[in-house]
Amino acid sequence: MTPSRRRRLGLLAVLLAIAVVYALRLGEAGWGSGPFPTYLYDEGYTAFHAGRMLARDPAIHTPNARRFEYLERGRDDLSPTSRAEWSHPPGAPLAVAATVAAFGFDAVGARLAPLLAALATLAAVGSLARPRAAPFACVLLAADGVFFVFARAALPYMFVTAAVAVGSACLVRALVRRGRARAAWLVGAGVALGFGVAVRWTALPVALAVLLAVAVSRAGRRRRVGLSLLGVLGVAGVTYALTFVPLLVAGATPSELVALHREMLWFHRHLPASSGQSTAWYTWATSLRSTLFRAVPRGDTAAIVVAAKNPLVWLAILPSLALAAWRARRGSVRELLAIAVVVSVYGPWVILQRFSLSYYLLPLLPFVALTVTSALARRRWILQGYVAAAIAAFALLYPALSNLPVSRATEATYLAVLVRR
Repeated sequence: MTPSRRRRLGLLAVLLAIAVVYALRLGEAGWGSGPFPTYLYDEGYTAFHAGRMLARDPAIHTPNARRFEYLERGRDDLSPTSRAEWSHPPGAPLAVAATVAAFGFDAVGARLAPLLAALATLAAVGSLARPRAAPFACVLLAADGVFFVFARAALPYMFVTAAVAVGSACLVRALVRRGRARAAWLVGAGVALGFGVAVRWTALPVALAVLLAVAVSRAGRRRRVGLSLLGVLGVAGVTYALTFVPLLVAGATPSELVALHREMLWFHRHLPASSGQSTAWYTWATSLRSTLFRAVPRGDTAAIVVAAKNPLVWLAILPSLALAAWRARRGSVRELLAIAVVVSVYGPWVILQRFSLSYYLLPLLPFVALTVTSALARRRWILQGYVAAAIAAFALLYPALSNLPVSRATEATYLAVLVRR
């Protein structure tokens, strides 16, 4: 067996082990059996929309639909706060609807879609990493609590993360291919990046930054990929448009889709500057304050879900950006991609005057893991120690990430350390 084949099999084994850990207790923090479902955090938008999409409820296409309009199709899936996710493009509900259609409308069926997106992200990280560092990059990313929680919640942000990582990996692959193989990888990049924009508009500057990084890289200039990247933009635009086909099938007209875009834009322009657990963008990479998704008392115990930051990942964001900037002077596409993603993920939140949450940085975490492990690849014992410490931190956070029952004293400690800073 050749060394390269051994490395590929080793990486596959690591990804399978991560998949098992992530899939365990996927249905925990379930939706309950009371008079209405108790969705986890904002699943009442994305998962609810996916279920109603499959039920062909016309109310989900109506901005600001009234409660009685939703009640016309039943109340079993309707919580006091759930509504259709009309304020964003329909990419996330479409992805969740795919697994709900296959496995049923429940917590597991809805969460399989982000879990698959997380595994696709990890596979892209393994493709982008240097061969000897690939397993460590995947494990370091998987050890982050924010990544773990969003891989197991029917929410949009893991789909954006997967779109950026997979799109970037496809572009890097295209640089070393020719002919039809190159075209196929470029089409894959366009589909991934276009779908990311169809999940959240904030993925658009990231997609443009990724394409620019590839174009100005040493490999991109040598292969003159400018026209090819314009083709990627075209495929991305078509992909974005295709996500609205279900609305057309449901009877919407093109003019109504234009009006829907105006409604989405109006919604985001009128959001408050702060709300709930929002924090300022300049604190996200330097504070370990995390977002509470659920806290349920159960007598002497409690079960909580916190999108908790692993300090060995989050506190490495700014150093990894500086390191990537230093190493990018050689024109390496991987370092340029890291810079492009970090800056473009941050960029919109520096400008937008609306509430924002630190987990919006989720799409840049794969590139932090790539930069850190690449920098330590030649000092293997340091790399191994760093990743082992990240795993230990993940183990300490695990009860707060996975809805495990803990004592009330332990709950208070987690909340004081992770949330109330």
